Amino acid sequence: MNTTLSKLNNRLKSLLPAHTNMASSVADLLSISREGAYRRLRGDTSFTLDELIILRKKIGISIDELDDGTENISFSFKPLYDNPSELQAYFKDIQFRFKKLSHVKGSMTFSVCEDLPFFRQFGYPAIARFKLFYWKHSILLDPSYAQLKFNLESEPDSALEDAVQMNQLYTHLPSTEIWTNKTISNTLKQVEYFYDCGFFEDPKTLVAVYNDLINLVNDLMTEARLAIKLDNNTNPRGKFTLYVCELSVDNNSIYLETHEPKYLAIGFNSFNSMQTSDMRPLSEYKKWLTAMISKSTNISGQAERIRQDFYKYNYQLITASANARLPQHMQLP
Repeated sequence: MNTTLSKLNNRLKSLLPAHTNMASSVADLLSISREGAYRRLRGDTSFTLDELIILRKKIGISIDELDDGTENISFSFKPLYDNPSELQAYFKDIQFRFKKLSHVKGSMTFSVCEDLPFFRQFGYPAIARFKLFYWKHSILLDPSYAQLKFNLESEPDSALEDAVQMNQLYTHLPSTEIWTNKTISNTLKQVEYFYDCGFFEDPKTLVAVYNDLINLVNDLMTEARLAIKLDNNTNPRGKFTLYVCELSVDNNSIYLETHEPKYLAIGFNSFNSMQTSDMRPLSEYKKWLTAMISKSTNISGQAERIRQDFYKYNYQLITASANARLPQHMQLP
């Protein structure tokens, strides 16, 4: 068996569910006979380019990674600018991946948070609605949003339901997150931009967003103290480790580490992501992630003083931003 075919077989073995017959799985994926799959896996018959493309789309095999001599890496992503309605399909893809991950023992998600973690922020209705509106209005430039101002009824309930579903799936998964002093401030800048441009319909809507940010920070600190995520702020769910990093992490990304295929999603275009299961960038990313963790402080279940300082910093950041923009009678304590 040649080197390339051996690599392909190894990648198929790592990407396909455990305890399944590889030939049967390949036959199902490619809509060929089981014997035809065996011939391809033995090297008696070559995989066609179309078949390799199908494997790439369905289970994430990168053709480039089968060649040691190439520096090309395959990523996948869902274009959203030409069709903003695809945002809901993008969310469904994330839900599917998280549901699959929830059945894999020993799985762990690592999130590097230059901005609020994509899934955590969806547990707060005002923030979730604001983020959905902000992305469509100011990032995707959806023409149907051009003349609208944001209020708490701006987004349909179906969009919020998808957001809540992602948050619930995230809550059940064990996670490690790296936050910085910029994580909250980057969202505050979005809120302030909307306010300064007159995109909030009324002060009550602005108050709701700021209050949700405070609730998010309060819940984050509770989960960090307990070292576990909470469902509806009461029911213990996934194990939680929170690091505070004094360095700039410079990206939003999520790395899924399991005994099954590993997976990396790197943020771009503010909220979209490029995804890959190619082992070469995954290996490089894991080394970088380890370096960032080594420069960070674990405040989950320990480092109480540092945790309290982090809380005070972010609470004061939120209230200062709010009180600079709200009427006197609506200012936060």
